Amino acid sequence: MTANTPPLGQARENVVCLFTSRAYYPLAYVLASQIAADAARTYDVVVFADGADLPAPLGASVRRFEFADKIPSTAPSSERMPRIAYYRLFMAESLGASYRRAVYLDSDITLNSSLNPLFSLDMRGHPVAAVQDCGFVKRSDPARAQARDEYLRGVGIDPKGFYFNAGFLLADLADWARLGISERAVSLLNEFGERLFGMDQDTLNAVFAGAALELSPRWNFQAPYMGCGLESVLDPVVFHHLEKLRPWHDIAYPPDAHSDTYKRFLAASPFPDFIANARERWHYTYALKWRTRRALGFLPSVRKRIEAEKRKAAGRHNLALAEIAAKLASGAYADIGAADAPGLADKTRALMIGP
Repeated sequence: MTANTPPLGQARENVVCLFTSRAYYPLAYVLASQIAADAARTYDVVVFADGADLPAPLGASVRRFEFADKIPSTAPSSERMPRIAYYRLFMAESLGASYRRAVYLDSDITLNSSLNPLFSLDMRGHPVAAVQDCGFVKRSDPARAQARDEYLRGVGIDPKGFYFNAGFLLADLADWARLGISERAVSLLNEFGERLFGMDQDTLNAVFAGAALELSPRWNFQAPYMGCGLESVLDPVVFHHLEKLRPWHDIAYPPDAHSDTYKRFLAASPFPDFIANARERWHYTYALKWRTRRALGFLPSVRKRIEAEKRKAAGRHNLALAEIAAKLASGAYADIGAADAPGLADKTRALMIGP
């Protein structure tokens, strides 16, 4: 742990920041604790929340988010994606001129190692670096793919371009301020409003159209990539648990290193009961169905369904692996060296399932 953290914004020129509401603060607390526990880190850790009276993890700072009233009423939101999702649009204003670079992380993330390499990465003049959104693995249906492409064009996003997941962002803060990112985002939200199905993520992709630097999934290893062996090839740093079932839903989530992380950090936090209190009825229903199906796997009808789901998962894995291998081979990832990329591409292809 880093008990002797220097004053924020004075001794360090880089920062990792999170934005959260009170309801989700226990998750932000776990991630901020995990980040701040890196004794070799070269950056500050700041959590922006609805208030500054929340307990701060050791080595991190909690600040009140001051720009909530600047988010237009036209900005769409939902129970799953509340208005806090738009807070990151005001990253440059929130952090001020104290920092050179910032990494933004969603709170549904666990870390495998240090974020330090990001702050020495050559951003090649780009204001933001990010990782491709994993949604393409679910768009194998031509009709759905066409509908989505038409929608993206309608909100100013090139469907054939680099569409990134906004759960991880590496930002050059001076560029964000110079380009007026928050003002451009607010203008876009006022123009398109409820048409933005992807909400804050579509907003950022439209604002940064053609200007985002692409990084490998090492820095935003999204849930659909997990379990196909890619972890052993890319050695991910950032694991993004963005599907409906997540590691802190321990009653239905298979035990692993990620769920252990949540249990361990929450047990030592001011929120030891968060897991139990956050459970929904569907968690119990899902767990019962999952365990019952495993127990009845010897029945032909159950086995047939299990095999069908395995084939579907294999198809998604293959689609993801093929895309990532192609990008490795072409040198598309700014964080992967030219000497390493071909070998990693071959290893990624070797993970593909079936003929």
